[in-house]
Formats: sequence, C-alpha cells, structure tokens
Amino acid sequence: ERMIFLYTLRARVSEEIHRIYNSELLHLSQHDALTTISNRRTFDEMMMVFYQQTRADQTALSILFIDIDYFKKYNDFYGHQKGDEVILAIAKAIKSAIRHMDFVARYGGEEFVVLLPATDAHGAYAVASNIYKAIDGLAISHANSLVSNNVTISLGITVYRGEEQISKEELLSIADQALYRAKQLGRNQIYYQSLRNTSVI
Repeated sequence: ERMIFLYTLRARVSEEIHRIYNSELLHLSQHDALTTISNRRTFDEMMMVFYQQTRADQTALSILFIDIDYFKKYNDFYGHQKGDEVILAIAKAIKSAIRHMDFVARYGGEEFVVLLPATDAHGAYAVASNIYKAIDGLAISHANSLVSNNVTISLGITVYRGEEQISKEELLSIADQALYRAKQLGRNQIYYQSLRNTSVI
C-alpha cells in the first residue's frame, strides 16, 4: 500500500510539474521576455479579435503606435543595459496609464502598440495624453536627444469604426503612418490620422 501511495504521489507531482511547465511555456510564447507585456505574436491574435468585434458591433477601435524618440542615440550613449531599463520603464508607464479593458504589446524594438476597444478619437487622445504625461513624469535623462533633455515618445493614433472596405492590414498601415507623421513633424508629440483622409501606402 505504501508503494502504491508513493507511485500515486509521484504521478501527481509529475503531472503538476508538467502542467506548470506547459503553463510557463504558454506564458513565454505570449509575452515579451524583457517587459513581460504581450509580444508581437499575441498582438496579432488580439488585433484580429478586436477588429472582428468592432466590425460586428459597429463600435470604435482606437489604435496607438508609440515609438521612443532617438532611442538608438540613447543606446549608443548610455549602453544597451540602460536602454533595456528604459524600455522596461516605458512599458510599465504605458500599462499604468491605460484602462483594464485596453491591450498593450511590445511591437518590436523600441515600439509599442495599444488597442483601445469601444473608444472614439476623443477617448483615444485622452489615453494618449495620459501615456505621454506618464513617460514625461519618468524624467529619464537623454543627453543625446534632439528634442528634449529627457526620454520622450512620438505617438500616432487612428480610429476604426468597422468600415468594411478597410482590412486589418490597411488599418495597421494607417496607424503606422500616423506615428511616422508624428516623427516627421519633429517627434515628442501625438498625431491623429483619420481613416477618411488617408490613402493607404
């Protein structure tokens, strides 16, 4: 009976370890290793969910693309370890500035993306302003920035209202254009790009 008990116990422990291992693997596949927020793969999945839901409900989905200004200059001057600390701090600031219903992911490198379901342009600008202020409040020194003494961000916004003629890929392209425009106009600012006044590149 003792042997049966030990074998049963070992099987249970082994099963629990296997469950934890699989759960950890799932977490690692869905989250960015540095920031622990969602990664690009999870963003792609969530973007499809939000896109389809917005189209079905005819609500508004706002998309925010965020880029750290002159981040390469920061890395070159302060080193990559300090650069990683900045990315981590900004990820936390973004997460603390959005609502529980919103979604944030590290899109790649020093770029982040935020999805704001059921949020129009006014609501999106309010959230974008909160993010901008949160990062400004970090007051991280950036001696090589050309726009400020501290680390700043450029932020592009667009809003999708379920338009059937706009694909998910086109929508992301327009949001990316909004970010590009914010950078083109001098960085350290928020730029809103309407879908109605855009030709998709």
